[in-house]
Amino acid sequence: MRAEPPPRLDLKLAATVTLAFLILISLGTWQVLRLQWKTELLHKIELLQAAPAKPLAEGLSRGDDADFIRVQLDCPGLDQAPTLKTYALNEAGQVGDRILAACPIHVDGYGSILIDRGFAPKGVALRPAASPDASVIGVLRKPAPPSAFAPKPMELAGRSRS
Repeated sequence: MRAEPPPRLDLKLAATVTLAFLILISLGTWQVLRLQWKTELLHKIELLQAAPAKPLAEGLSRGDDADFIRVQLDCPGLDQAPTLKTYALNEAGQVGDRILAACPIHVDGYGSILIDRGFAPKGVALRPAASPDASVIGVLRKPAPPSAFAPKPMELAGRSRS
C-alpha cells in the first residue's frame, strides 16, 4: 500500500483568503471611523439647533470653519426668485420635490446663496410661502471640495465664487 502525500496548501487560495480578510478588516475599520465622525456631526447639529443665529457676513468670515453655523439674512424677493426642483423623498417616504432658490447677496465676494425652501409633495405646484422682505434663518453649509466624483465649480467672469 502506497502512502498518500500530505495535503499541500494552495498558495493562490491562501493569498486570496488573506487579501479578502485584509479588505474586510479595512472596511470594518473605516465603518467604525465613519460612525465616530457621524456621531460627532449629529452632536454638533443638536447643539446648533439651540444656538442663536448670527448675521450671514459673520458666518462667512469664518472661512473654512463656516460649516454648520446658524445664520440669518434678509432675502428680499425670495417669494419671486427662480426655483430649482430636485427629486426628493420626505421622512415618510412620500415622493416630491426639494425646492431650492437663489438669494442674491453681496458679502465677502459671494454673489448669491442657495436657500433650501423645503419639500413639496408631487403634484403640488405651490411654492412655500415667503413674505416679500423674507428674513431667512438657516444653517450655513460649505460646499464639498472637488473630488473625482464632483466636478470643480465653474468660474464665472474670472471669479470662482458667485
